Amino acid sequence: MEKIYATLSSLLVNEQLIYIAVGIIVFIPTFFIISRSKPFRRLLLGKDYKEYVGFREESKRLREELHRRSGILNNVGFAIWRRDETLAIKYCNLAYNQIIEENLEEGTASEDMELYAEAKNLADLALKTSKQQEGRKHIIVLGERRFFQITELPYKDGTIGFACDITELEEKEKELKHNTAVQSDLMESSASAIAIYGSDTKLKFFNNAFVNLWKINEIWLSSQPTYSEILELLREKRRLPEQANFPQFKKDNLAMFTNLIEKHEEIYYLPDGKVLRALVIPHEHGGLLFSYEDMTDQIALERSYNTLLSVNKSTIDNLSEGVVVFREDGRLQLCNPAYLDIWNLDLVFTNSEPHLSEILEETKKLYDYFDNWNSFKEKIISLIGNRESFRQRLSRKDGSILQWSCIPLPDGAILMTYVDITDSTRVEQSLRAEKDALREADNIKTNFLTNVSYELRSPLTSIKGFSEILLEDFFGKLNEKQKEYVKGIFDSSLQLASLIDNILDVSYIDAGYMTLDIAEFAIGKMLDQSAKMLADDMAKAGIRLKVKYSDSIGSMYGDEKRIKQIIINLLINSMHMTPEGGKIDLSAKTKGKNTIVITIKDTGKGIAKENIPYIFDKFHMMGNNSGSGTGLGLTVAKSFIDLHGGTITLESSPEKGTKYVCTFKRKNSDFINSDKKARK
Repeated sequence: MEKIYATLSSLLVNEQLIYIAVGIIVFIPTFFIISRSKPFRRLLLGKDYKEYVGFREESKRLREELHRRSGILNNVGFAIWRRDETLAIKYCNLAYNQIIEENLEEGTASEDMELYAEAKNLADLALKTSKQQEGRKHIIVLGERRFFQITELPYKDGTIGFACDITELEEKEKELKHNTAVQSDLMESSASAIAIYGSDTKLKFFNNAFVNLWKINEIWLSSQPTYSEILELLREKRRLPEQANFPQFKKDNLAMFTNLIEKHEEIYYLPDGKVLRALVIPHEHGGLLFSYEDMTDQIALERSYNTLLSVNKSTIDNLSEGVVVFREDGRLQLCNPAYLDIWNLDLVFTNSEPHLSEILEETKKLYDYFDNWNSFKEKIISLIGNRESFRQRLSRKDGSILQWSCIPLPDGAILMTYVDITDSTRVEQSLRAEKDALREADNIKTNFLTNVSYELRSPLTSIKGFSEILLEDFFGKLNEKQKEYVKGIFDSSLQLASLIDNILDVSYIDAGYMTLDIAEFAIGKMLDQSAKMLADDMAKAGIRLKVKYSDSIGSMYGDEKRIKQIIINLLINSMHMTPEGGKIDLSAKTKGKNTIVITIKDTGKGIAKENIPYIFDKFHMMGNNSGSGTGLGLTVAKSFIDLHGGTITLESSPEKGTKYVCTFKRKNSDFINSDKKARK
């Protein structure tokens, strides 16, 4: 821009020469004609001929200078023009003409050609105020929208103007503004306290974390105090580390504005117990960026971690179990006294960090390796080297039995524990016979329930069928009282059939005979079908049932029939607990990639706090809060959920309704593998 002003000033200074040149251009032809006449030539020759020759050469030079200056203006990369006292344009260069030709309408006079409609307003203001005026305007040039800096300079009875294309500057300003806003938002959202000081040590930027950390008035910070003033204020508030020589501390900190080249890091221990990590970074535009990170919790965590290590070591040393850890290279890392006692090892030997093979050789006399020690040792080393968790019993030559567990650790090490279970093994053997007897008794009970349940089905089917026939008036129309009794018989038969089915399911589950028919099925379709089966009962009870799930919920692996049974049992229980006019919500959603959550929520009577721990027990009834349930629906539901590897929880309180939350794995690897085998 300064170069533009210099060029224009130079042109203005030489404007008189331009006027002289114009006069010469008009005068020379006339002079040439007159000079051809004999009287004039005689008159001229009668005077100083050298003056005439000099005048002609000066005229030629002025023409050349005028042409050169006009060429300069036409080759300038921006539009230039001159206005007279009426603000009419009297001169413009080629760049101006190019813009005008793009926007000029047909029939427009050349003296009225303007870059834009309000262009004269800026020139008029410059003429009236006798001061330079500037403005910015978007103008269409060669079919492209460009951004120009317009300037009008007052000059004698008119103005001189020029327009510079600053489109790229506008784009850079927008980009800079956007980047500044993003940077400000980023620093504003940072948990670290951030402040930016200019090269004059004045505060240029600070975030909320900075205000909250130092407890300084935000309005005062907005007034751009210097770094020195902020240090003085923090010293008064005792927010800085205690200093024996504060002036020197302040001087050293201010020196960073001129001396700091690389980032500087320091730890501040404040009087209130906080620990700050102060990071000072030279800013690319001058000045410094200060970042303060609260390290109090981290320091406390490290202290707690070190304490925890000491506690863990003391704990391991006092365990009755033998504990040993081998590093990734197979050498002993740590062990407790119990391990040394179990394997009769010497502390001096273990302190040398022996390899696993060396320890096996040292304890060779305790292993029962059947006269093939090398093969046995290689098997032990290979078993441990596989880095797989296992637990097994180890019988030794001295008659003792150890419970041996191996657990791979995240850092590549191996943790092994040894528990002497000799006495417990003997007790186990004595209890095994008792357990078998109890199992046999349980089987007898299960068989009894199963047989009784099957025996009840035949007469129950007849009762249900005959009562349904009577309700349909196949053998004559019944009066209202008769229909009421028959309806009661029919409903009771349905309830009894449900009870028998539940008893059979519980019997099979307890006996371990229950198997699941695993297949992939659509979750949404299953929910709709479950709700549809109870739609009529819900409507008769005056309860609104709402099903909600996302179309993208997809499918899952499981026994669709049993999961329907789970949902129906829970819905029936909620229906019995919900009065007329209430509502029940059945919903499903995904949690993570492999978890399906099915929720049943009612607005019923709720469940008393003392009954919640027993709600899934067999035949558990809750008095007046139980509705008309059989006491097995929830038990069966939970049993089927357990078989699917899922969980069920409930939230309830009296008069506030009950919420059941069931979680299932979308793809249980055991189910998928078994389904593939079944398909093959």
